[in-house]
Amino acid sequence: MLHKILLLSFFLTLFNSSEDKGLKAYYYPIEKEKTVRVYKFIEKDNPDYAEYLKITIDPETNTVLTEEYLNNLWHFNSRLEKLNKTGIEIIQYKDFWRKSNGDTLTVEAKIIDKEAFRWDDKENVYEYSLNYTDPRKGPLNLEKSRILHSFKTITINNRTYKTAMFLDQYTEENSSYQSSGFYQHVYYAEGLGIVKYDTHKLKTSLEMELNEILTKEEFNKLLGKKLK
Repeated sequence: MLHKILLLSFFLTLFNSSEDKGLKAYYYPIEKEKTVRVYKFIEKDNPDYAEYLKITIDPETNTVLTEEYLNNLWHFNSRLEKLNKTGIEIIQYKDFWRKSNGDTLTVEAKIIDKEAFRWDDKENVYEYSLNYTDPRKGPLNLEKSRILHSFKTITINNRTYKTAMFLDQYTEENSSYQSSGFYQHVYYAEGLGIVKYDTHKLKTSLEMELNEILTKEEFNKLLGKKLK
């Protein structure tokens, strides 16, 4: 619930937010021990629709595992990233598709460009790109570029956050499918990580805001209820 978010923000934020601070301060909290937190986002105009980001940070291996779940708790994507002195590089990317017989098809991508997050770059565009086979479209190239857009103060559920807002642009291409793309604004709050994202496609937009942060055990209970 909201009080969990407030407590996490209080204990993990050691300094006041500042535009002069490195962008690492706005990333997910990196602690001495392995942590698992599940960020639940709800659509601003439709609170019955939720999406989940399960974030596992392991300081021993210097990795961040992001697992994405849809409203029906379908696990559709995972990304494994490596922490280093300058930021984060993506080292593994997987999509999960549900077959007509109910089985899961796992598609792992080949990573080409790796940069996912730079700690101190506030001016330049950087990107990661990958190749994989989409079951619907065939061989596909996906590129995601990112640049810091601005620092913004936003309010979610009567809670004010000072955030770093990024502009992310996605482009998909292959030889038999016309190039397409969309963009996102992603808001990172100091000491918390992502608290909001809005996605803009050709005919649709989606605005998602942080509702609560679940423990691993709480999320597993949710998954268990779905399976019953």
